[in-house]
Amino acid sequence: MTDSSSSETVSTHSCANHKLNACCRTLYCVLLVLLNIHDLFSISGRGIPNVLRSHASRPIIPVSDRDFPPADSAAALYRQQFGGTLTDPSDFANSPFPSDAEAQLCNTQFSRHVPDLTTLLDSAVNRNYVPFNNALLKLIELTQNICD
Repeated sequence: MTDSSSSETVSTHSCANHKLNACCRTLYCVLLVLLNIHDLFSISGRGIPNVLRSHASRPIIPVSDRDFPPADSAAALYRQQFGGTLTDPSDFANSPFPSDAEAQLCNTQFSRHVPDLTTLLDSAVNRNYVPFNNALLKLIELTQNICD
């Protein structure tokens, strides 16, 4: 994908992380694309984030997980300070796999058929849904074969 006002290509560099399941990998790719696109477009009155970042007078300080409280502590702090309510996370659905080993096997086999989800995402964004549809059917087939 490219920005029409720039010849720079939007990279999703590490969408092939095979440790994540297919759904998480897809979402991860989408987020990387959106972040990269955001960083290439001009913000009215401010400039282009990537250019601004390269000319920053002070260095960007990296942030790590330890800079933030754990989710349960952050939720308790939110409830305490704002009196709001939060929905506790829950599983979307039961896993069809009897164990984590079978889920990992499915993920590994799917990764062999679809090594980089970026191509699926690029195709779908450009209204070519066939590769994404074929990948989804392959994932369903693999899941059925492993779970049967």
